[in-house]
Amino acid sequence: MELTMIRRFVNLNQLRGLVLDSLDSLPSAIELIAPIFSKLCGAETLDTLNYILPNKPSPKSSRNIRLPKPVYTALLHLLNSTLPLPYQSVYRYPIYEGQPVLSPLVERIRWIVKNDRRFSSYRQHRGNSHVFVLRDSNSPPFVGRIDLIIRCYEQRELGEDNVFVAIRPFKNITTSSSFQSPWLGYKDVRMNLVTQTLLDSIFIPLSRILCHVAVTPIKAGAIRGVKEDIYGCIRLHDAVA
Repeated sequence: MELTMIRRFVNLNQLRGLVLDSLDSLPSAIELIAPIFSKLCGAETLDTLNYILPNKPSPKSSRNIRLPKPVYTALLHLLNSTLPLPYQSVYRYPIYEGQPVLSPLVERIRWIVKNDRRFSSYRQHRGNSHVFVLRDSNSPPFVGRIDLIIRCYEQRELGEDNVFVAIRPFKNITTSSSFQSPWLGYKDVRMNLVTQTLLDSIFIPLSRILCHVAVTPIKAGAIRGVKEDIYGCIRLHDAVA
């Protein structure tokens, strides 16, 4: 019995190696090989490949995308830093039974409503894409730009917490010793000064977006001690979660 299961496991992983070489045509390929594979390895082992295919059709299937590997890896890292049972990567095998696998298939969302406020990707709406974000409980909030909103519609175990946002933070300004913010004396003005340079994307859950920010360009030299073009970012109070 053990020898039979080992053979099935070997056959499964050999098949995975072959189909992962042709990811673009993978769903149709699995449909074709399913009857043969069930006889070869047993019907129960075919279920371990189901993470590649949608568990159920998405109502917005035309917006479904496969995440590029670097983006997928960033999302995997985020989830595995917060969840008690880590996800396995679809790009590493063998796949172990009993541990969830993160699907690379997601639904791309153009905009989403949180606390009666609409948040959008930068391509969809520039104004709604600039946000004030809490990265984690150990880091201060920062200003960034939404580049991508996704729903992991295949990961049903996440429930309603399956929406994630790719944020590009603005780089903090480098100031001279004479720098002093003009808004320092106005406590009700929630102003952040940042450079116009964007850093690499990071993933966060939708729940960590705090509010919109209004972004205003400020020329180099307009503020004493700042020698580069910057943005003045005012946090919009009424959108705070």
